[in-house]
Amino acid sequence: MSTPPIKYNPAFLTDEELNAAFVVRHDDHDIILRTIRDNTTESNQHVLIIGPRGTGKTMLVQRLALTIREDEKLQEQWYPLIFAEESYEVGTAGEFWLEAIFHLANQTGNPQWTATYEELREEHDDDRLYARALAQLMDFADDKKKRIILFVENLNMILGEQISDDDAWKLRKTLMHEPRIMLMATATARLSLPENTNKAFFELLKPHELPPLNDDDCRTIWKTIAGHDLGPRRIRALSILTGGNPRLLTIISHFGKNLSFTDLMKELTGLVDDHTDYFKSHLEALPRTERKVYVALADLWDPSLARDVAKSARLEVSKTSSLLKRLVSRGAVTEIPGNGKKIRYRVTERMYNIYYLMRRRGAPSDRVRAAIDFMVKFYDETEILDITKKLGNEACSLACTERKLHYHAFEGIIKSVHPELQSKLLECAPEDFLKADDKPESLTNLLEELEAYKTDDSLTLINHILAKGVRAFMDGDLVRAEIEFQKAIDTAEKNSDAWICMAFLREETKQYDKAEDAYRNALELKPNDNLNWLWFGKLLREHTKDYIAAEKSFKKAIALNENNVLAWFHIAQLYQFNLKKYKQAEDAYIKVIKIDPEFSLAWAYMGILLHVNLSKISEAKKAYNNAIDSDKSNYIPRLGLIQIALRENTKDIDKPLKIADEAITDIPNNSDLLNLLAWTFINIYPRSLPSQILNWARKAVSIKKDETNILALACVLARNGHKEEALLCTKDLFNNDTLGEISAVNLATLFENLVLSGYAKETITILAESKHATRLEPILVALRMYSEEEVSVAPEIEKVARDILKMFQEADKRLLS
Repeated sequence: MSTPPIKYNPAFLTDEELNAAFVVRHDDHDIILRTIRDNTTESNQHVLIIGPRGTGKTMLVQRLALTIREDEKLQEQWYPLIFAEESYEVGTAGEFWLEAIFHLANQTGNPQWTATYEELREEHDDDRLYARALAQLMDFADDKKKRIILFVENLNMILGEQISDDDAWKLRKTLMHEPRIMLMATATARLSLPENTNKAFFELLKPHELPPLNDDDCRTIWKTIAGHDLGPRRIRALSILTGGNPRLLTIISHFGKNLSFTDLMKELTGLVDDHTDYFKSHLEALPRTERKVYVALADLWDPSLARDVAKSARLEVSKTSSLLKRLVSRGAVTEIPGNGKKIRYRVTERMYNIYYLMRRRGAPSDRVRAAIDFMVKFYDETEILDITKKLGNEACSLACTERKLHYHAFEGIIKSVHPELQSKLLECAPEDFLKADDKPESLTNLLEELEAYKTDDSLTLINHILAKGVRAFMDGDLVRAEIEFQKAIDTAEKNSDAWICMAFLREETKQYDKAEDAYRNALELKPNDNLNWLWFGKLLREHTKDYIAAEKSFKKAIALNENNVLAWFHIAQLYQFNLKKYKQAEDAYIKVIKIDPEFSLAWAYMGILLHVNLSKISEAKKAYNNAIDSDKSNYIPRLGLIQIALRENTKDIDKPLKIADEAITDIPNNSDLLNLLAWTFINIYPRSLPSQILNWARKAVSIKKDETNILALACVLARNGHKEEALLCTKDLFNNDTLGEISAVNLATLFENLVLSGYAKETITILAESKHATRLEPILVALRMYSEEEVSVAPEIEKVARDILKMFQEADKRLLS
């Protein structure tokens, strides 16, 4: 018996077909079934199955319902009542139970329930509808002597878009206290996110997330549909390319069985059409700058490093990394660890990635990128030749208007393979396919280039070697990357691209002198490449600290391209932070903003320049506000505005607190922001800190319990007189191995706050018993001196300790004044 394709709606399958199609997610099935079996008390544990589109939620709930119908004991206890995949008719709490009556009538086929449904539809008072429909449903449960398990799909859509908060609370009350109803719901995202803490269904349902399918499950789907097994390497490639998404796996597996490019493109196009509204709302719900990073990652398709995403999105790497982490926390992006500390990122929903390439980009070559990527990375050379031959034959059998995508696919494959295979592909492709008048101009040009390379193929060879090195570099295999880059240099020493690749590698491995030599070789061979001058300048400024040479390099990049906005930005940073040429820095920032008025970081750093370095406070405020207008997720300007407000009047804290609250509203659940806000008030506001600041510090630790956040919390607790908690935080901090990453200034602030709060003796005990006692001995001695203990230490340590003691005493005087 052939297995039905699980890409179609599982609700349309017969029980036999459903059982045959359910070949993965058995562990998830058994875990959830255990919860159903355990629901025997006066209140039920409700369940929420969470996963992106195509991860098998519908298939799983249909199989659970089938299990209940087939299992003798469960059948005696439960009646499964299954809603449709979308419940657009539900707009109120009463209509939720009305929809349950509709499906009850549909499932039972009993005319009595159809009549009941039609009668209830005439009830226009929603409270009465709620009571009547629910009572009918409970009468059914009592009559059958069973509990009803409601299978409701896309619950997040019902709660978020279709019913009011009041109606949601009404449903919650019933679900909490009515033992005859269990809710088994699905959603594309958690309902227990921090932003939903005040919502009715927060923590009502037990979450069960569907992870991407593992390699064994991918193998099972492939073998079930394609009819043959695959080795581990190819299964791993299949898993990565599809993101372990069952729906995509099914489509790709059908292609593997039939090798029909037309069918593959039809399936992918149909998939995109089915989900366009969902994907559009998914994208538009993201904040603007996050959306920019997200689509840049989608456009790259492959798992990518933060710096590659930053380059594509035209943002700083540090900012891009932060935004990627935020997208990871939302579940929109997935981290893929590489060798060493390298982390690559990919869009979680691979179907969204296909949607973006096929719909948002629009060009035929972009619409087939996903399919080409799969073919080239997954199949071996023999199969690629077979696929390409069939693709050409298939195209020759079609009308000219129907084979454009075939030509773009062929061109994409040719570009993606090594020179030797390129020749074989051209040899096996049908002559009519290659000589047709309707083939794209880009393919014609590519074929002419390949013909030219036959006389001198050194460039093609070099590009092939570099491509292998770049792939190894992206995968974190730096040893292999170095071998390939060196091979390219040995083959063609005067190829500037080879030297640039080697420069990037040397910079990545912190061999900065060798990186500088590689950049110089590249620039000698290609002196008019403005981007290479920019990267060289960044190396000189950030790593070798040759600021004069960095300035010359940035100026060279600008001379070659006056609109190189990143070169202007980096030379502004050089003038501001390294050369202290503040007027030149201001001029450079003005140039950046003239080229790109929405460059939020440039506005932010110009605000810092005007505020801190030039004391132009009113102009700084304007720059900070422009930075916020350009990007509400940029918290640097918010901190600047708070510092200005605090220094203008330390007694009036309402204004800086308002700015801080606006920042937290615009940038929720960001531990870095919360930490920096706490430090801003700790360092500038001299009095006991308002309760909001303690709340920020606590929340930062709850989001990310690292030494920086613990340190800020300890300071705020000490400042506000929470002795026991402050000392516990301090003890926790000094048991941390990574204490060395905390700045000396922040450590000094902590000890100052502990001392001023009267906790010097307790702090001495904590520090003396910690693993950092030796390294921080001068502070320990200063604390003992402050507590008037006798100390006898080496003169060098005593001298530093007395300087620290003086700091404690001056802080005492400030407090008394």
